[in-house]
Amino acid sequence: MVELVHLRAGDQSGIIEALTEHGGCIVEGLLDDQLCDQLMTDFKPHLETMPWGVDELGYKSDFYGSRTKRLHGLFSKSVKMAEVLTHPNILPIVQSVLLSNNKGRDVRLSNTELMVLAEHQAAQEFHTDGGSWYRAQAQDKEAGEEILVSTKIVEGGFTVFG
Repeated sequence: MVELVHLRAGDQSGIIEALTEHGGCIVEGLLDDQLCDQLMTDFKPHLETMPWGVDELGYKSDFYGSRTKRLHGLFSKSVKMAEVLTHPNILPIVQSVLLSNNKGRDVRLSNTELMVLAEHQAAQEFHTDGGSWYRAQAQDKEAGEEILVSTKIVEGGFTVFG
């Protein structure tokens, strides 16, 4: 497994460089603890009623794991998600990576999902989320051009860009 570089939230040029050169990085301290705590308070009632191994839509897959919970449509479950989407350190990074080749005019949010992994859940096989958009990936995509940036907020105050 590739070791991702750890960066601080204010190091936008370092984050962009890591995304461009290595395909990802871990950013420490991007969201404050209060915001993360409020998000989890808002999501907790939805997670408590959800069974392990099946996502909120009823989809089950070995790829997702039998000891996971996946909550979708996070904006409908917490008004605080707007603070994540409009965070001043996230959008400029995404715009720089996706719009730097002048092939696009704007960026769009395609999905929000919360993943909870239980103890002893095996790691997923290495993959890129861009594979979900195989038609767009296949159309005139030159080496190094990205069509998707994933941002994952994880326990411990880390944010993973990839």
